[in-house]
Amino acid sequence: MKKRLITWGIIIVTIFAVIWLAKSPTNEEINEAAETFQSSLVEIGIEEVGQPIEGFDAYMLLHAFPGLFEADFGGVKSLEGVYEYKDGELLYKRTAGQPVTSAEQTVSNEGYEKLLENVSERLDIKIDGDKSAKELVEELLKREEAKGGIFLDGSFITNFEECANAGNSIMESYPRQCRSEDGNLFVEEI
Repeated sequence: MKKRLITWGIIIVTIFAVIWLAKSPTNEEINEAAETFQSSLVEIGIEEVGQPIEGFDAYMLLHAFPGLFEADFGGVKSLEGVYEYKDGELLYKRTAGQPVTSAEQTVSNEGYEKLLENVSERLDIKIDGDKSAKELVEELLKREEAKGGIFLDGSFITNFEECANAGNSIMESYPRQCRSEDGNLFVEEI
C-alpha cells in the first residue's frame, strides 16, 4: 500500500512538472522576445530622438519612451557597467576596467533582456514570445500623453500647472516657466 502511494505521488508530481514546464517560456522564446523588444525600442527610439552614435543608454530611452520609468532600469547592464535605481534615483555604476569608452553606458543585449523583464513585471504583461514583446512596446507607446513628463507621487507631470502644484521652482518670465525635478521645462499657457 505504501509503495503504491509513493508511486502515485511520483506520477502526480511528474505530471504537474511536465505541465508547468510546457507552459513556461523557453530560453529561446525569452531571447526571441528580448530581441524583438530591443529592435522595436531602437527603431522607435531613432524616430523619436535620432540615431545615437554608440547606441541607446537609459537616459535616451527614457526620453524617447514616456512609458518607461527610471525604476525600470534597475539592474540593467550596459556595455561597461550597470544601472541601479536607489532612493528614487537612477544611477550608473561602472564595472569594467580601463580604458573608458564613449559607449560605456549603452544598454547591452543582456541589459535589454533585464529591461524587458522589469517592464513586463511592472505592467503585469506575461512575456511568452515575440508577440508579447511587441504588445509591451505598444503599451509603452500608449503612454504618449505623458511625453515630457515625470512620474511623481502616482501621477505624471505633463504641464506647467502640474509642475507648479508639485512644488517645483517657477521662473518669473513671460510666460512663466516651471522646471521639474528631472530637468523638464514646462511653459505656462496664456
